[in-house]
Amino acid sequence: ALAVWNEREWQTLVAMLGEPAWTHDERFGDVGARLANVEMLDQHLAAWTRHHEAATLSERLQGEGIEAVEIGR
Repeated sequence: ALAVWNEREWQTLVAMLGEPAWTHDERFGDVGARLANVEMLDQHLAAWTRHHEAATLSERLQGEGIEAVEIGR
């Protein structure tokens, strides 16, 4: 699980994602748009996190100032 609370954290996450095209879609353009499209956002993030070991990714995200925890399997 991860939480992004402000634009700085969002931009950090976008950079960690490798700046995929979907992150520049207007549906994710600001916090209000991201909240309105949270299900789609969750799908994109789930697809990305699926390719990472949970504990390692949580540590990387936390190291960049993004709240993240590994949730039990």
